[in-house]
Amino acid sequence: AEYMGRKQVFQLDRGVCRQCGVDTHQLAITLKGTPPAKRRRVLLDQAPHFEGVVDRVVADPTDGTLWQADHILPVWRGGGACGLENLQTLCVACHSLKTSTEATQRARKAVAPEILTFYKQAFV
Repeated sequence: AEYMGRKQVFQLDRGVCRQCGVDTHQLAITLKGTPPAKRRRVLLDQAPHFEGVVDRVVADPTDGTLWQADHILPVWRGGGACGLENLQTLCVACHSLKTSTEATQRARKAVAPEILTFYKQAFV
């Protein structure tokens, strides 16, 4: 099912990141045709924000390492059962940033009731 979702998202977005606009499909083609020793520089010239994921991409420059099918509304907020309208292409760099931001939001949401309870008990 996940593969079919990726395939449909690819047909929809053609591998172009909806956040930053990088054409990850074309970038994969370019990197595959670049000698391994020069891939890092080519990647960072075209997509400087890939710095945090560059080693993984340079080692295996394929569509699978360059982009992710992302849930626009996160699964933890109810977006898991949605259809194609809730999926988008994000390059791995943008997906990593979005996932990190959402993890922080999710952690705050989980901790917030405990903090409120503490303050109510301590100051009331």
